[in-house]
Amino acid sequence: MLYSLVYTSQATTRLGAADVQGLVATARVYNASHHLTGVLFYSEGQFLQVLEGERTEVEALFAKIQRDPRHHQVQVRREEMVRRREFPYWGMGLSFVPVGVFTRLEQFIPPRLGDGMAREAPRPSLRGLLQPFVRQQR
Repeated sequence: MLYSLVYTSQATTRLGAADVQGLVATARVYNASHHLTGVLFYSEGQFLQVLEGERTEVEALFAKIQRDPRHHQVQVRREEMVRRREFPYWGMGLSFVPVGVFTRLEQFIPPRLGDGMAREAPRPSLRGLLQPFVRQQR
């Protein structure tokens, strides 16, 4: 079993496209060496990121993100054990989205309730929810 974590956060300062692309380039190197995959959505100082891999690796990276001074208001939106990766070929996909699209994206992934790992009705796949947002940005 693999672990999937989705979080949102606010940037402490507005980042330009080059800054975000640099952050993602660094993330891709780290993720490759730790067998992590996922996607990052960015919109005017807001992040929504999906991380997936072995639970200990995802949690270690997420702990670093929570301590990163570039992020604040970090909020876990969804976490779960999964049988397969939703983004197996994305060391870290990146999509810049307009604010209105980001707001819609957040609505697809409501904040978690309780411990986030509770047994619930099956949820739609993240890839199915997020792929349209990636596709429209290409």
